Amino acid sequence: MRINATNIAAMGTVIAVAVTLLAAVGSGIYQISELNSRVDHLSAEVEQLATRDEVRILVAEEIRILVAEEIRRGNRILLHSLANHTHDENGNALFTIPPGSEPTGENRQQ
Repeated sequence: MRINATNIAAMGTVIAVAVTLLAAVGSGIYQISELNSRVDHLSAEVEQLATRDEVRILVAEEIRILVAEEIRRGNRILLHSLANHTHDENGNALFTIPPGSEPTGENRQQ
């Protein structure tokens, strides 16, 4: 092989292409490793999420607590009404609305 300008230019081109390919491959490997670490991170987060059954159990417990509180509130209103009722001249019971509760239904005292 003769050393002339054409051969030197060809060798320079081959070396430049080889360096470019190595840089592209290195960059690709780096990007794949970054993507792999992100996938591992997301997998760990997904494992920490509640399952459908766990969510169902939590919702059922919240509903049970709300229903129990509503029953207690209703019982307090009922006991207050019974303890503080009066009777009219005909013997009919007259109930007052306990403080902090809203009247429901029709008003029979009118």
